[in-house]
Amino acid sequence: MKNENYVWCNMEINQQEIIDKLKEKEALLPCHRCGNKKFTVIDGYSNFSVKKNIDLSSSIVIGGPNVPIILIVCDKCGAITPHAMGALNLLPKGEQKNG
Repeated sequence: MKNENYVWCNMEINQQEIIDKLKEKEALLPCHRCGNKKFTVIDGYSNFSVKKNIDLSSSIVIGGPNVPIILIVCDKCGAITPHAMGALNLLPKGEQKNG
């Protein structure tokens, strides 16, 4: 795991801060697939798009509501676990939304 800084919405967050937030929230269980206890924070950020209805004709959403996430990958089996940045208090002020 590289300890690098990444800029998101003019906000700098480093990987150690992500690890510290996960520990603070007691997200300490081993991998849900293989039981391994070693993980890596994937470099960068991602998001889940949020849709109001199921439209199977279009699976790509550009713009619109989304949930910013950080991704953790198991070092053994590669299972990827998303964590909502808002739940970890990693969003810039004004970006936090409840519900």
